[in-house]
Amino acid sequence: MYEHRGRRILVAASEPEAAELYYDIARHAMTDLGLARTVTAAVFHIDIQAPIFAAAVRTRPTVKPITLGQVATLEHDEEENTLRVTIRVERHAPRTLTALQRVFGEERVHQEERFEIEVDLPEDFTEEHLERLQSLVVHDPRERLTQRVHDLIERVRPEGFRVARYARVANDYLYAATEGRFREEWSELLMELPGELDRVEGGE
Repeated sequence: MYEHRGRRILVAASEPEAAELYYDIARHAMTDLGLARTVTAAVFHIDIQAPIFAAAVRTRPTVKPITLGQVATLEHDEEENTLRVTIRVERHAPRTLTALQRVFGEERVHQEERFEIEVDLPEDFTEEHLERLQSLVVHDPRERLTQRVHDLIERVRPEGFRVARYARVANDYLYAATEGRFREEWSELLMELPGELDRVEGGE
């Protein structure tokens, strides 16, 4: 296998031209997807003869999900049985509205002003429910990150390699795919990929 590598990307392929080609694809995809600062190491193995495509991508630790209580103030009007939500963090306004609509339904959630939302609450809504609502996830950066990492792998994956196995281990995204029957030894390769990430991350 021939290797072509940069500071954070290693591509191994059966031909030197292929290694260079897929390296360029990976490098451009990483930039296009805004992963240049997030990915600490990426390894791609392409053996068209086998045929097997394997990928491993390691990301920096991500921040915790953002909750409703972190971005808005909640006021429960027990007499009217309504909830007034005052958004304090502007960039999360659309996500806050969507999160509340998913919980209560669009018909109960009214956006009176840009940063003011009123919710018609169910009759059995309690203070305990209000406390739980503070922890409602408004935005989880990890979901978007996972999608972008999958997009990166898909952009590098050769066409036709659709029989796949994948795993997520801590901050490592591991993926292997082939055109036909998936061999047992390729599952072992999947688990060996974090070692390759260590090698790239360590500058070996």
